[in-house]
Amino acid sequence: MIADLARPYRRPQHRWDGERRVARAGLLALVLAIGLLILLATVAYGGTRGGGPERVTVAPGDTLWSIASAHGNGGDVRDTVDTIVAVNHLDGGLIHPGEILVVPAG
Repeated sequence: MIADLARPYRRPQHRWDGERRVARAGLLALVLAIGLLILLATVAYGGTRGGGPERVTVAPGDTLWSIASAHGNGGDVRDTVDTIVAVNHLDGGLIHPGEILVVPAG
């Protein structure tokens, strides 16, 4: 009886205590993953520079090269062309007048 009084009180363990920890860890992982995806999307689309990607309507006679050199970041035009193709999921370099392309901020 005296030995029972000497022990500190411990809250009884419930069956769902472990499940709560797992749920909290899963929720934390989900929040971190979403934050990471937002950060990667911001960097990929040039959101940290000039306010984000630009939408450009293709005019007759425009080429990917001319659009990349006009709206690029001043670096290698080939890199800008590759980025435009990737971001817009283009199959090759064929574009048509009236088509709207997303061009990363330059």
